[in-house]
Formats: sequence, C-alpha cells, structure tokens
Amino acid sequence: MSLTIDDAERRTRYTPSVSTTTFAVGFPIVAAADVTVWDDGVLVASSAYSVTLGALVEGFYSAASVVMVTGVTGTIDIIGKRSP
Repeated sequence: MSLTIDDAERRTRYTPSVSTTTFAVGFPIVAAADVTVWDDGVLVASSAYSVTLGALVEGFYSAASVVMVTGVTGTIDIIGKRSP
C-alpha cells in the first residue's frame, strides 16, 4: 500500500524569545525520522531532540512535536525529509 502526502510546505519555523523545548511539527509525517531540526542554520544532532508522535490517522501523524533535550532560543526550523 502506498501513501501520498498532500503537497504542502515541509518546513515549520519558530523564533522563541525565551528558552523553549517543545515545537509542533506543523505538517504530516509518517515516522519520527521524517524530520530534521535546525537551530540558527545549524543542523541539530538527532540525539539533541526527540519526536513525539500523536495519533496515527490514515497512515500519517499530523500532530507530531519535536522536544529538545535543552531549551533553545533563536530560529528553529523543522524540515521534512520525505517529499510530498
């Protein structure tokens, strides 16, 4: 069975002004490995965050969140690695 992800922007950007740890992904994913996280333009090691998946609906997680190990400020980009 193949799944098709709707054509949508695969980037969610945050600019927290206070140290923050949890960020909503903002687009549907199939697995936690479907996202990369960037902090001020620098790729964040996967050991520095985890991905919390919401309910699986028709093969996709639409309510996923990235949870950083430590709080961050600056520009955070969550980018989808799987093409729509």
